[in-house]
Amino acid sequence: MGLDGEARGTQIHLRRPAALKKDGVDLREGDVVILNFALREFVQGADVHHRWVCRVQKLGVKVITVRPKGVIQKQTGLPVVLRDFSVSGACLQNSPLLETYLMGGERVPDDPTKLMSQLTGTGLLLSFYPRLFFQKDLAIYRPNIPPVIPVIGEIVRGGIDSGKDAGRLANYGVAFRFDPADYDPMTYDVQSWEPLRALRENSHFKEVHRALNGLLAYLER
Repeated sequence: MGLDGEARGTQIHLRRPAALKKDGVDLREGDVVILNFALREFVQGADVHHRWVCRVQKLGVKVITVRPKGVIQKQTGLPVVLRDFSVSGACLQNSPLLETYLMGGERVPDDPTKLMSQLTGTGLLLSFYPRLFFQKDLAIYRPNIPPVIPVIGEIVRGGIDSGKDAGRLANYGVAFRFDPADYDPMTYDVQSWEPLRALRENSHFKEVHRALNGLLAYLER
């Protein structure tokens, strides 16, 4: 759900998402929902994502009224650039800040081969925030995925830059290893994970690929 509505005192009035009926979601008064939204920080030039845990107070035909259960929570962690993705992994753009983070504050080797040998096998907790706004004509190609996709990945390869930063690692190839299995009923954070075994793919990224294939076919007509 998104914050497409208005706040009056301690209540928030939301436009009822059409996807609720489409997805077969049966909301009831008293249910807990998590509102996910992003604010643009012009200084950083990037979106900063937030979430707000609320409880459904009243259900209407067009409007849902919710009451916050706590404070707005801001995203944590280090923002990185997603260069590419598949149903089983992602390519993350490297940066000096990311290198320092991955090395845990230790000195970053000048030799990219040595750096990659030290980082291979490193586990990463990733949170993907897909952009889900599609114009009316393209709304049918909007993938049916949540606003946040958490996954545990493992660095398995790196690409060396051949351009102006020749000799430096340009990106990291990360394989998806674990999907969420259960959530904490108090904090609503992931509390347990299940491994992606054999040829199993991440279901959300599989849905993104399905939607993108349809969109590309439409645009190439």
